Amino acid sequence: MVVIIISNRDPVGQKLIELGFDGHIVDEDPTELHYESDEPIVVISRHESSSKTPAFTVHFVGDASTELGIAEPVLGTSILRNLYGNPFGIKASFEATHHGPYKIKSPIVFAELGSTEREWNDEKAVKFLADSVVQAIGKGGDCKEFAVGFGGGHYAPVFTKMALKGYCFGHIISKYQIANLSYELVERTVKRNSVKITTGIIDNLNRGIRDSIGSYLSLLNVRTEVV
Repeated sequence: MVVIIISNRDPVGQKLIELGFDGHIVDEDPTELHYESDEPIVVISRHESSSKTPAFTVHFVGDASTELGIAEPVLGTSILRNLYGNPFGIKASFEATHHGPYKIKSPIVFAELGSTEREWNDEKAVKFLADSVVQAIGKGGDCKEFAVGFGGGHYAPVFTKMALKGYCFGHIISKYQIANLSYELVERTVKRNSVKITTGIIDNLNRGIRDSIGSYLSLLNVRTEVV
């Protein structure tokens, strides 16, 4: 059973509480969550960006250089697919892995709506986000590959498109996060997932970095695909 968490300190969580949504309510910022569960967790919350562009986003948690939460590729990808092509014309995408909570022991996914108070207070969009999460739970997924991503931008357009074509993504490490590339970073990215990763996808990285990631993936018995 998946636990859906909403926060009374988060505007999207507050709107869901007003709407009577049946989620587990916490009294702390979602990025500082201390909740423990033996089951996967989905946190429904706000998304913020400097561009203030309306967006539905899905991502996993952690800091690639130090510590990653456990990603849930099937659930995260299923939520993304439900959000894609929404009736509001709001862009839906993966985001690269980022922010906390860092110490949660069970798989955790963030499903977010942004990026301003207009979207956070839009009852129909907030309800659509929550419904997309609920519909993804227990649904399983069409996963021809269990993948992690390296490179590309924060909003992972290439990996998002691949997710719509049968790839189920765990952690995504964007180009700017790979400055301190190491075997340990790649190992964390592969191993901190709820399923066995079969493929590492590399997007828009220079040849030297691509080759290093490929060699590390080979040591982990993970196939490399360059796009």
